[in-house]
Amino acid sequence: MDIHEHARLHDDARERALALRQAAIAQAWDWLGAQCMRPAARAERAARRWAQRLRRHQEMRADAGAPACRS
Repeated sequence: MDIHEHARLHDDARERALALRQAAIAQAWDWLGAQCMRPAARAERAARRWAQRLRRHQEMRADAGAPACRS
C-alpha cells in the first residue's frame, strides 16, 4: 500500500465516520423532538415546573419566618 492509497483510505474512513456521526445526531434530535413535543410530556413538564416553583416559594417563606402559603 503506497502513501496515496493510504491517504485515500483514510479520507474514505473519515467521510464514513462523519456520515455516521451526522446520522446519529439527526436521530438523537428526532427522538428528543418526539419526546419534548408530545402533549403529555409538555403537560408533565409544566406541572413539575409549577410544583417546583410552589415548593421554592414555600421554602423561602418558611426560611424567612413567615407562614407558607396554603395553596
